Amino acid sequence: MAYRQPRDTNTHPVIFLILRRMRIPLLVLIFVYAVAVLGYVLIPGVDEQGEPYRMSFFHAFYFVSFMGSTIGFGELPHPFTHDQRLWTLVTIYATVISWLYAIGTVISLLQDPVFRRALTHNQFVRSVKRMSQPFYLVCGAGDTGTMVIRALTDRGIRAVAVDRDQNVVDSLQLEHFVRHVPAAMADASQSQVLLDAGLKHRNCAGLLALTLSDDVNLKVAITAKLLNPRLMVICRAETEDAARNMASFLDITGQKSGHRDYIINPYEAFAETLKTNMSAPARAEIRGLLTAVPGSKVIAAKSPPVGRWLVCGYGRFGKAVNRVLTELGSTTTIIELDPERTNSPAGSIKGRGTEAITLREAGIERADGLVAATDDDTNNLSIVLTATDLLPDLYSIARQSRTENTAIFRAAKLPLVFQSSEIISSRILEAIMTPLTEDFLSRLPEQSPRWIESLYQTMHELAGGTSTHGADHAGKQRDHLTAPETWVLALHSREYPVVCQYLEDNELRLGDLLRNPQARNNQLTATVLMIKRRNERVMTPELSERLQIGDELLIAGNNEARARMRATLTDSVTLEYCSTGKRLARGWLWKKLVGRTT
Repeated sequence: MAYRQPRDTNTHPVIFLILRRMRIPLLVLIFVYAVAVLGYVLIPGVDEQGEPYRMSFFHAFYFVSFMGSTIGFGELPHPFTHDQRLWTLVTIYATVISWLYAIGTVISLLQDPVFRRALTHNQFVRSVKRMSQPFYLVCGAGDTGTMVIRALTDRGIRAVAVDRDQNVVDSLQLEHFVRHVPAAMADASQSQVLLDAGLKHRNCAGLLALTLSDDVNLKVAITAKLLNPRLMVICRAETEDAARNMASFLDITGQKSGHRDYIINPYEAFAETLKTNMSAPARAEIRGLLTAVPGSKVIAAKSPPVGRWLVCGYGRFGKAVNRVLTELGSTTTIIELDPERTNSPAGSIKGRGTEAITLREAGIERADGLVAATDDDTNNLSIVLTATDLLPDLYSIARQSRTENTAIFRAAKLPLVFQSSEIISSRILEAIMTPLTEDFLSRLPEQSPRWIESLYQTMHELAGGTSTHGADHAGKQRDHLTAPETWVLALHSREYPVVCQYLEDNELRLGDLLRNPQARNNQLTATVLMIKRRNERVMTPELSERLQIGDELLIAGNNEARARMRATLTDSVTLEYCSTGKRLARGWLWKKLVGRTT
């Protein structure tokens, strides 16, 4: 059960538990010590001269203190009488028993799961409060959350995790993240948990609701928007109903809070990717190059064919894929173990699809493609292997539910694999790292085929491929491409004061930024994909485009081009040379010499 903060937020939970559990032992110790001290004060003693005396409270307390803890003492201030020694025997046993009781209670308290969770939660809250860099609050740290956290920390971005499963939290502590990730076992749907996790922290850059429950994600998103309206929220949605509910209050356009919120449905996202691969392979390859890890090798898969398909499993994933296949003109046959429960269409075949007899009944011999869409990885691999054994050239798509099976699915060498964790994490990274990339990709369907073909050629050459003009993008021979770097160049005075000052009095064109600062007639290996200018978007702008203060440029290129472009933007002499071709003098002496010669 998740630890809950006490209602009285002014009382520290750890102190509250200590005082509650140690109340009786402390009272027992105080009572025993008080009676013991009082006894020594009241019982008369005899000094060396035989005169009666009484111990002071100080002597009595001092004697009881070291006697109760060590049971090794000298009788003071004078040797004891028989009455005093009898009282000492009583006091010894009373203090030892009371101390054993108190120490036992302390040990029991330290072993109490509630107290240990309170200590852990207290450490978590302190760690979050000490965060001095921007961080993202990840609610739900399962496969998807862990993948996102690893990607963020690898890029130097901090993260805080909350999950209600202790095993998940423990596994996070064992992960070798580049940066420490504070994690707590708690219910993210509770507002106090989100506040403890830094929801209103000044360095909280965004909240990611990635639990497996749409209801929890919805409540987390609502809480975040009510308590911190300007925070960017990214939600996972497993159903269209949940996605529509989230969209009703999230700022999807970014007009209210200055940034966009995102809703990611992994099934619909994959279905959209499949649709793009089938209907617009060039656009799919552009997306693949822009969203892949920079420097990684990218080999575009063969495009799925339009024809006859078998869909094994008619759950959320199967329905999304079946809808896309049908929209594009393919005929589908559903294989489902429980057709009534999933509302499978008429003509569906009852079975798993793991048996050859079921596949033959569905017409595997005449099929062009197959989708293994059950929620069991073993069954999906069995379906694919059985089907390809019957028809080796079959185009196969499989669903992978668990990340630990990645090696097995890679060994199967499938053209397309649906793994919700990878899809969600890649979309989240796009939104966080390069939000303009997602904005750019969302506008590709609006562009003409000729424009897409031109951009495809540009990206293909930028990634190190050979010219493919007129080639079939689903073709059989493909280059090994290298994913380029993508970055955003924001022409703000805070980041680039030199270029902004230059723009106040001079014209600067886009082509000038793409010049080599050492030889301006040579162009850098980079291309500007889009300019964001207030509410306007300029797609693949011309080199003659005039730049303005406040422009945000989405650029794709290599590391060398990025470094040289930064040199142009931060040095006034280099900027002048790239813009006008004039080489200005550097330094006081050189300026004097140039002034005399002119």
